[in-house]
Amino acid sequence: MKKVLFLPLLKMPSGHHQVAEALMDIMERRTTNICYKKIDLLSYTNELLEKVVTGTYLKWIRYAPETYNMAYKHLFYEPPVHSFKWYHHVFAKKWST
Repeated sequence: MKKVLFLPLLKMPSGHHQVAEALMDIMERRTTNICYKKIDLLSYTNELLEKVVTGTYLKWIRYAPETYNMAYKHLFYEPPVHSFKWYHHVFAKKWST
C-alpha cells in the first residue's frame, strides 16, 4: 500500500488545510490502495513553537495587516527582477542571425 502524507504548517484552520483536505478527497475518489494522512508539521515537531508561531501570526494580521499584506505580496507574488541587459547586448546578435 502506498502512503501519502500532507504537512500543513500549523494546527490553525487555514487555506493549507483546505487544500490538503481537497487533495485527499479527490485522490481518495480516483485511486485505490493508497493511505492518506495529514499531520500539522509544527505541532508534531514542537508544540510550543507552533503556539508561538500561531500567536505571532494572528497578532501580526490583526494589528498590522498592511505590513503582512505587503510582505506576502513581496515574497510570493512579485517575481524577482533580474536585469540581464549586458547579457542581451552580448548575445542578441548571435540569436538574430
